[in-house]
Amino acid sequence: MAQVYKYTIHDINNIILNGFEYKLNDDVIELISNLTSEVGSPTYIKTPNFQKQNTENDDIKAQKYQSRSIYGPGAGVGNGCGNSKNNNSIKRHKGISNKQHLDPVKDDDWETIRTFSTTKMEQHEGLDIFIDNIRSNLNKMSIKTYDEINTNVTFNIDELLRENITNEETHKISNIIFDIVSTNRFYSKLYAKLYSNLLTKYEFIKLVFKEKEASLCEILNNVHYVSPDENYDLFCEMNNTNEKRKALISFFINLVFYDVIEIRVIEDLLIHLLDTLNILIKEENKKHVVDEYIEIIFILYNKELFNNSNIVTDNHTKIVETIKRLAGVKVKTYPSLSSKSIFKLMDIIEI
Repeated sequence: MAQVYKYTIHDINNIILNGFEYKLNDDVIELISNLTSEVGSPTYIKTPNFQKQNTENDDIKAQKYQSRSIYGPGAGVGNGCGNSKNNNSIKRHKGISNKQHLDPVKDDDWETIRTFSTTKMEQHEGLDIFIDNIRSNLNKMSIKTYDEINTNVTFNIDELLRENITNEETHKISNIIFDIVSTNRFYSKLYAKLYSNLLTKYEFIKLVFKEKEASLCEILNNVHYVSPDENYDLFCEMNNTNEKRKALISFFINLVFYDVIEIRVIEDLLIHLLDTLNILIKEENKKHVVDEYIEIIFILYNKELFNNSNIVTDNHTKIVETIKRLAGVKVKTYPSLSSKSIFKLMDIIEI
């Protein structure tokens, strides 16, 4: 007999608002990763090129067609005669065809022919080759390929540095690496592990990271909402920015596990966001912004991190108490605190 599960209204609302977790098999994850790497690779050709099959020369086809048009079916073969009426009709068709297809070549056409030049494919050389190799390897990240990618990326960086490149070029390379490793939320932990290794080996990687870390608070403050009815393009751009921001935060959280960032930095960000939240929920028409901030807080308050780190007691107590207080209020208490956000806050502290 099948087992019957009973769900409460709270369970249903929680699933509607927060979704549910389903663990995919490792084989499925590996397949998705490989597809992502292929499609996300800069060498991936998005527009297919279908080659024409060279079955017959076009001139031969044209001769066959003309032969059929002139003699036609039923024309005399061997006796030197055919139906004259049919021949006259065919000749008229031939004359019409010639008028239609043999247009005179104009001066402009000759000029176009004379000035025609073949399309030149861009050939990457020197610095660009190494950058492409680094980018290509990073885009192939998976659990199975980690060691190989770590080796390949390090090798290409070492080769680059032997080229006596400028500070501007090293800054460019470091930014490219950071942009790739910080925007893939699926393999964020693996990228954090690789990036922590690069930080210990290369000073120019460290310089850019310090810049990114310093700008994190500013990035978190730049949350806004655009209605799709007002401007759909900006709405799509906003969603893309939100996803990149959450991937970036996940990356910074994972860097804490590799002792790149101190837990104190995450605590300070949480306190800052909760203070901002306390202001926004009291304002009108800020529900979407508040929802996004709580999504960010959900990522920042990583249970594994806070349960296994030497955290500052006072800060942690303040964070938990604020989240509990907001999770316990009713929807109508604040104009910009939605039921979705309340359920998310409850999920953070597992009420």
